[in-house]
Amino acid sequence: MKYIVDFQYLAAGETHPVDIVEAKQLELASAYDPSYIPNVGDYVAFGNSLLDYQREHYYGKVRSRLFTYYGSPEDPVCEVTIVLQQADGDWSVLRKK
Repeated sequence: MKYIVDFQYLAAGETHPVDIVEAKQLELASAYDPSYIPNVGDYVAFGNSLLDYQREHYYGKVRSRLFTYYGSPEDPVCEVTIVLQQADGDWSVLRKK
């Protein structure tokens, strides 16, 4: 199964998320382990190196994941839409420096 991961960002005070266009449609190979897809409650950070050093950073906590399945039995696809919710606080406590 091929996985396509779409990331969206929900800023504080907003009611609807927006696409993180630069990270949209991250396509993962069939051999990819889907357990590495961020889960609800996980913290995720997109540094600007992933975004060609031209965009802002995105930091957030996974609020929701939506799985959409399509394709054929011979070529199945699972598209995962992940919504990152703005997470304020001290990110330095999430890992050792």
